Amino acid sequence: MGKPTVLMFGMAGETGRAWRMTAMRLGIFIRMIDGAREEQSLSELLGAQDTRESDAGAMDWEEPMMVMAHFRPGMLDAFLTGARRLGAPRIELKAVLTQSNAGWTARRLFEELRAERAAFWQGTSEHEPKER
Repeated sequence: MGKPTVLMFGMAGETGRAWRMTAMRLGIFIRMIDGAREEQSLSELLGAQDTRESDAGAMDWEEPMMVMAHFRPGMLDAFLTGARRLGAPRIELKAVLTQSNAGWTARRLFEELRAERAAFWQGTSEHEPKER
């Protein structure tokens, strides 16, 4: 299993400050991802050689998104609760890395999460991921 990591999309500056602080307190590695890397797979983004993306382009996303990977038991709850206690803004587009989504591009995950949210708010029972 890899090091606990959170990929943060569109979370530069104040938007992600409390989330980043919570991650650092828990020993979670932070990787800021800009829109220029949206076509890379989640596993590629997790395995990139550079240790931190520049915040310069990190606001290219229409709204913030997080992907949590390699979290140990209890870490997800501690991360979400800790950030909430620090007053972190609500991030609606969140996912946990799975075998099913590891090969997806960041853009595809973004689109899928937005479609799931829309289906939820429309009251439909399910959203099926698009085949690509």
